[in-house]
Amino acid sequence: MAVAATTAVAVVAAGSATAATLITGKQIKNGTVASADLKNHGVKSKDLDSKVSGSLVGGRIPSGKTVRGYASLDVASTVANDFAFSVPLPGSAGKVLTDSDVNFAVDTQAESADDDAACTGSVGSPTAPAGKVCLYFDGSASDTTGLEGEGLDSRTFRLRWDDDASSSPDAFARAAWAYTAP
Repeated sequence: MAVAATTAVAVVAAGSATAATLITGKQIKNGTVASADLKNHGVKSKDLDSKVSGSLVGGRIPSGKTVRGYASLDVASTVANDFAFSVPLPGSAGKVLTDSDVNFAVDTQAESADDDAACTGSVGSPTAPAGKVCLYFDGSASDTTGLEGEGLDSRTFRLRWDDDASSSPDAFARAAWAYTAP
């Protein structure tokens, strides 16, 4: 019995080693390997082409790619307060975003305090130069002053404003945004 078990283990081990040396990527027909064929956690982002890994959530945003979104916060508040909320990018900017990297477009709104002439898009079509997050105030805010963008880290920026609660029990701000990876 012990001899048969030893022989079976030797055959199985030899079979695996032989298969690993005989099958190459050139021999696998494109589109034939399915997710179920892969070992869990067996493929790492370093194994993928940068065009693919950069498009994954959490991967680095590829150079030259512009990502866009819309940020909004609405909370009930009857007292004057300082408000802020974080906005995640769909991947890493590849550098820590600073306050000077996150700004509003030049507009006629007194609410936005950090206007940047390099932000030339609009709410409907947000754009950003390389390495910048551009915010486009959509005109919706309540008792808001000092609306500005702030960098937090390589994946997150924040909208911050003061609300004096003078005319509304709501505190809210809304803006479209764009980021272009350098």
